[in-house]
Amino acid sequence: MVRYTVGPMVELSLPFGLGVEADALYKRQHFSSFGQTFDGTSFHTDTYANSWEFPLLLKKRFWHGPLRPYLAGGVSINTMAGVHEISRTFTNAFSSSGESGGSALLENRTRAGLVLGGGFEIRALFLRVAPEIRYTRWGSESFRDASGFLRSNDNQAEVLLGLSF
Repeated sequence: MVRYTVGPMVELSLPFGLGVEADALYKRQHFSSFGQTFDGTSFHTDTYANSWEFPLLLKKRFWHGPLRPYLAGGVSINTMAGVHEISRTFTNAFSSSGESGGSALLENRTRAGLVLGGGFEIRALFLRVAPEIRYTRWGSESFRDASGFLRSNDNQAEVLLGLSF
């Protein structure tokens, strides 16, 4: 599955190299779970969700010129929408499948986290290109099964590329 993050960002520039950035980032989430019950029935479930993240960051830029490194930190809210499952069950005699809205594994539709990041900004005429490494530590899990075997990762690291005018 292709993994990507896309969305708009706005930034308010402040004096002394400071800035406040707000993003609305979209990701398509997918995971599969499979197993077998005691009676020999096998199952395979695909779970899909639309994930929206809304980080609010304070940025500090260093130096002036065409290449400006920066550090960023703040908070982010993550919410899951459009969650649905496609389930398939297999026994020796037959197989069945079904699709359902929601997910039995969805524990928290909305969660908050702390964000740290850093990168550099390159200015070329009217375009700014900003590659960034960003780390988010989420305060809770989005998905978790009853046994605790399948669960969301609380740590998220990303490489992002910001384009602004």
